[in-house]
Amino acid sequence: MTAPRGPFADRTIRYSMLACALGFGGFIFWSAVAPLEEGVTASGQVVVRDDRQRVQHYEGGIIRELYVREGQSVEAGDVLLELEPLQSQASRDELAQDLAINTASLARLAALRSAGDEPDFSSLGGIGLPEGVRDEIEARQSTLFEQQRAARDAEIGVLQARRASLVGRVSDLRGQIDATENALASGREDLKLRRELLEQRLETIGNVQRLSREVASLAGELSRLAGARNEAQGAIAETDDQIAEARARFLEQTGREVVEAQSRALAARERLRGTEDRLARTTIKAPIAGAVLNLAVSTVGGVVRQGEPIMEIVPRDSALIASIRLSPTDRDSVTAGQSVEAQLTAYKSFRAPRLPGEVVGVSADLVEDPVTRTHYYEARVVLDASHLDPAARIEVLPGMPVEAFIASGRSRTFLDYVFEPIRATMSRGSRMN
Repeated sequence: MTAPRGPFADRTIRYSMLACALGFGGFIFWSAVAPLEEGVTASGQVVVRDDRQRVQHYEGGIIRELYVREGQSVEAGDVLLELEPLQSQASRDELAQDLAINTASLARLAALRSAGDEPDFSSLGGIGLPEGVRDEIEARQSTLFEQQRAARDAEIGVLQARRASLVGRVSDLRGQIDATENALASGREDLKLRRELLEQRLETIGNVQRLSREVASLAGELSRLAGARNEAQGAIAETDDQIAEARARFLEQTGREVVEAQSRALAARERLRGTEDRLARTTIKAPIAGAVLNLAVSTVGGVVRQGEPIMEIVPRDSALIASIRLSPTDRDSVTAGQSVEAQLTAYKSFRAPRLPGEVVGVSADLVEDPVTRTHYYEARVVLDASHLDPAARIEVLPGMPVEAFIASGRSRTFLDYVFEPIRATMSRGSRMN
């Protein structure tokens, strides 16, 4: 026997049934009216554009210091590693010394050609010589300068002394010529007078003849002195020519040395520039700001092979790209330009929000996974990383898994999704009939 229900219990039942009816009716209304966005859900991984910078070394070498590790962030110009510079440094020092010697030779030759007191070695300052080498080079070139200048001055000095002697002899001969000319003039006057006296029989013929012989002797002496003077003057001119020739020969010799030294200095400078570039390359720096990836070396003393990749730098400001694997059945639903929402599944959803993006391309043919041997289409998606909160310290690295929803741009109701299989079955059945 059951107890009679009160009016309160009846109202509760009615309200409950009404609530269920309203809820079911609301669900049916929502299923029939509310649009649900249509799209494709697929997984993939984060990649970067092909603008990552590969770090290589032209010559290779032995690692002296390693300053980075896998995944480390670097700035443009940061030193990544250093190679042993022993061979390059030795070659550089040898070429620098060769350049300095030829540069100092040019300074010495310039001082010799300009009759300077000493060479100017200031041009050696920018070569970068090892300690003590510059002083040694300057000392050797200064000694050679003194020796060459002394040899030149000695040769010219001998000729100048000879010229001075000849000039003195010419001066003496001129004095003797003047005295002889005076004596000859006096003798001729005396001879003329004595001949007049001889005609008047006031002078003997012997005295006239003796005086005539003296006058003739003075004339001969005057002629000899004039010849000696002319010979001395000719010797002076010849000596002047010899002095000029000696100076010209010295300038010609030093000129050839200048050309040779300039040629050697130019060759040494070119080789030095190449060696300094090679030495500078022993310090390997980051070409761009980014993260170190695929580090191929790990220990000091390891060998970097010529031309082989040492590491890669993933640009910090590279666009965030995701490679999405599409099922062959979903290929017709995805085209370039469709909007995407992607979730970085490596992080909790409350830390990493869904990132909006856009499909930029889909592979033209199927791609085979070398491990699982499954086939898929590859879709490239550009994601907007600005939605990531910097305070969350989320670092997105290549290879991180991504779950993406690619919107088709169309929408259907829930009932459309429910009745779609039924309609498809009925459609196939009608075609079979």
